[in-house]
Amino acid sequence: MTPGPKSGSSAVAALLRLTRAKGDGRGTQEASQIVLATDVHLLQASDLANTVWTCGKLQVKAAALRGFSDAVRRRALEILVEFAATDLAKTAWGFARLRDFHEAFFDALGHASCAVCGEATAQELSGLAWSFGKVVLLHVSLFEKVE
Repeated sequence: MTPGPKSGSSAVAALLRLTRAKGDGRGTQEASQIVLATDVHLLQASDLANTVWTCGKLQVKAAALRGFSDAVRRRALEILVEFAATDLAKTAWGFARLRDFHEAFFDALGHASCAVCGEATAQELSGLAWSFGKVVLLHVSLFEKVE
């Protein structure tokens, strides 16, 4: 039985607990149940980023997400200006780890990342570079900033 819709922060907290308990590649069924019961429109930038990161960490299969990724991308594009460098890095990493690549979305992530590169840590910058490399997208503006 799938639980009713979760608020953004309670869903993210549940996913993060699951990540700590299960680690890489385990807990995908539980994660997909939590994700599918989450009202994406309630998620703010950090909640979206943590949700995508957790799905990537747990290696949730795209089929298990049944359209959730599309909803996350739409919501992220609505509020992309609110994303901090860490949110952009986690979002890019999560989608790349899931092998869930949409060129227009990654292009938007790249442009948003260029705007906050000065605030990014070395780990965030390397995560962005890895993510774009994983999905085989050369975002020239981003890579020039990362240099």
